[in-house]
This record gives sequence, structure tokens and C-alpha cells, in this order.
Amino acid sequence: MADPFIAEAQDRVKVTVVHPVTFTEFRASRYGDLGVQVRGVFSAHGGTPWPLDIEVQFKPNGPSEWSTVSTLSGSTQFETITPEQRPGRWRAHYAGVSNLFEKATSQVVVVK
Repeated sequence: MADPFIAEAQDRVKVTVVHPVTFTEFRASRYGDLGVQVRGVFSAHGGTPWPLDIEVQFKPNGPSEWSTVSTLSGSTQFETITPEQRPGRWRAHYAGVSNLFEKATSQVVVVK
């Protein structure tokens, strides 16, 4: 005998799988009188996004907003020297690709 509380039903649902991404390494340090050296490693599961644009962002001490000081393109390993001399916080940011790769932000590193 069939259970009267269970009904057979079917439906179609669109499922979007967004690949996870992460910064597996991120470092920022004073580079003598030249400014701050920033470097890191970006990792994407399910392929590498293209174009791959990684924003290096800075936030000075005190009340302020994050600003992008450099955009690095094309490689999962990145490094740059920025002339910023003020003390503050540094991070890397990837904006993601709609319906394909999620966005990600690295850990924040303080440089005095």
C-alpha cells in the first residue's frame, strides 16, 4: 500500500557551481626607501580564471577606506614594489567571475 503522505513529483532546477579561490600566501614588508614589497600566491580550484587580475590594496592607519594601488594580471604568483611610504594595512583582492569563480581577499598585513 502506498503512503498517502508521500507524493511523487519532479522539477528542474538550474544549479550554478562557483569554483572556490583563495590566497594561499600573502606578504607585505618595507622595502628600504623604495616603499613596500607585496607578494603572494593565488589558488583557484577548477582551473585558473582568465583574465586573472589581482588588486593590491592599501589602507592607511586611522579612519580611511581601502584603495587599489596596483593591479597585477596574468599569474597566480605575484610580486610588486609600491612606492607607498605611509604605515598601514595591505591586502590582495580578487573580484571573481560571475557564475564561475568566487571572489577572495587575502589576510591583512600591517606594515609600519
